Amino acid sequence: MHTRNEQLAELLSLTTPGFSELAEALITFSFELMASEDPAVRIASRRMVSRIAEIRAACGPVPAALDGDASVPGADD
Repeated sequence: MHTRNEQLAELLSLTTPGFSELAEALITFSFELMASEDPAVRIASRRMVSRIAEIRAACGPVPAALDGDASVPGADD
């Protein structure tokens, strides 16, 4: 039977690619909006790209506790 930590790691490994794909789609859409003739739309699209970049940078690498090799206290809960 899976422990809670293993289940959490599996869930995160399944959802991470989805979030990455969503971020890429939003960035692509933002770049398309940058071609707009409306200055407000261009400004909003630049903000969207920079906010997505900030979120991706804040996420950083996967914590060692989730890589499957680390010993985690209470892993058998």
